[in-house]
Amino acid sequence: MNLRHIMALLTCPLLAAGAAAGDIYSWRDAEGRLHYADSPPAGNVEVQKRHNRATADAPADPAAASPIKSPSLAEKNMEFRKRRTEAADAQTKADKDKAEAARMEETCRSLRGNLAALEGGQSIARMNEKGEREVIDDSQRQADIARTRQQLEQNCK
Repeated sequence: MNLRHIMALLTCPLLAAGAAAGDIYSWRDAEGRLHYADSPPAGNVEVQKRHNRATADAPADPAAASPIKSPSLAEKNMEFRKRRTEAADAQTKADKDKAEAARMEETCRSLRGNLAALEGGQSIARMNEKGEREVIDDSQRQADIARTRQQLEQNCK
């Protein structure tokens, strides 16, 4: 490293400290080198004034600046309970949806089994109002087949 690099490294912290203090001025000297300082140079030199964001945006009275408010313990507790309740509600809904899906699958399986039995041509008997066993005829079989197919189309897609 040469002397120029060392001087640049040593002046960087000074420039940073000056930048935190207020406005920054920049200008080029007669040899074309760029200079930065917290005060304008003496003499007739074209100077550019650069505003420091830290001081330009800062309020005049630091005590007037509103501090970042972190939530209190009670607010954190309320948020935690709310999240826990929402998670429990979501789990309950998921369980209910799963049970409903299982019930619908069982219903569809039963309807498919009934349709297979009705279309298979085997003899099917039912109990009538008196509790007696009664074999269904072909017209009842066709009506039951149509009704079972309709239920499958509506509920089991």
